[in-house]
Amino acid sequence: ARMGGVVMLGPPNGGCEIADAFHRFLVFKLLFGPAGQQLTVAAHRQHLPDENIDYPLGIIAGTTGWIYPDGQIILKGPHDGRVTVERTKHPAMKDHIALPVAHGFLMYSGKVREQALRFLKTGSFAGG
Repeated sequence: ARMGGVVMLGPPNGGCEIADAFHRFLVFKLLFGPAGQQLTVAAHRQHLPDENIDYPLGIIAGTTGWIYPDGQIILKGPHDGRVTVERTKHPAMKDHIALPVAHGFLMYSGKVREQALRFLKTGSFAGG
């Protein structure tokens, strides 16, 4: 009842092709454990996100993926180096915006921070 809203940063709501490519490798398993196995596209199809959320949901995706060479090879369409913009979307989202930020830097970006605060205050992103 007290939650005003949620902003997700670069979430793999539709799974992640990077996880698809590497989830069988021992190093991936050691680094990411069971959570890494849950990031695959197939795992997300089995566990579709809840569409009946009762709070405003905003999602910010990144579009600067050039710093991740594997992402440049594997991902198709706009992406942040780890997740495509399309796979960040959620059926229950109220608003969505893509900003020129790499996945690992979303939480540090001033632009992302400004948009997140705007969504929490107004329920929408600027330009979204």
